[in-house]
Amino acid sequence: MAGFQVVEPSAGSTDWTDFSVMFNNVMQGFMALSLTNYDTTGVPLIAAGGQVEVAGSLYTFASTEAITGSLSTNQNYIMLTTSSSSITASYTSDAPTWVPSKSGWYDSSTGVQRYVGGSATDLSAKWVYDGKRSMNDIIADSGLLTSLGALKFGTFTRTASGTTRITGIGFKPSLVLMFAHVSQEWSVGFASGTDNFCMYSSKQGALMARAISNCAHLQNTSGIPPQPMIHSGFISDYHEDGFTFASSETTGAGGLNMNLTYVAIP
Repeated sequence: MAGFQVVEPSAGSTDWTDFSVMFNNVMQGFMALSLTNYDTTGVPLIAAGGQVEVAGSLYTFASTEAITGSLSTNQNYIMLTTSSSSITASYTSDAPTWVPSKSGWYDSSTGVQRYVGGSATDLSAKWVYDGKRSMNDIIADSGLLTSLGALKFGTFTRTASGTTRITGIGFKPSLVLMFAHVSQEWSVGFASGTDNFCMYSSKQGALMARAISNCAHLQNTSGIPPQPMIHSGFISDYHEDGFTFASSETTGAGGLNMNLTYVAIP
């Protein structure tokens, strides 16, 4: 099943030709499409009754239209492809380009396949362009909405110096938020690329301090000898299914366990 082109009636009148040209100019960039299961995690379809202009021609979907292809772990776009008088929808991870002369988002290679929206890999977030280059479109095209819908949460514990390899996330994170705590000590930090930073509670006279090379840092005064016992860590490696967290602990009586909660963002 596919949508079809809305064909203009044939007429030889000069008035009709002038009207046709005017109508096509007004129609440029027009898009009135919606997705089914928009607010659920169900598989989306192009909703029946939708209409969209593609490269100067108007197309309509008389019935719901399936979106073919598989969702990748990257940004997923919904792209329309025309063939003669029919039109179909499919997923692609190739980013679109805004084409001013067509007032729409199109594929960067041929400029004839129009992009109408996208979906997160787990279908938790879906979005549709609104037919003009609005701020909502630009934010959606940046991948932010899909990324927010693909956040991954997890917890683990470090009891001594060493590394923990986190897997099962399903993508290579570009940003990781890290929360660490034990007893009354805590820290809040982030890691991105080679950068690590956190703010942490301190019992050494200050209520709060910072660590510019770690995304997690805990310290207290229970160590022997009586200098602060510290357990800190950073993300040392990113891989296609997660990341590696490396931590080091100062010498002292007992251990300063580090309970960690992370939020990974594609």
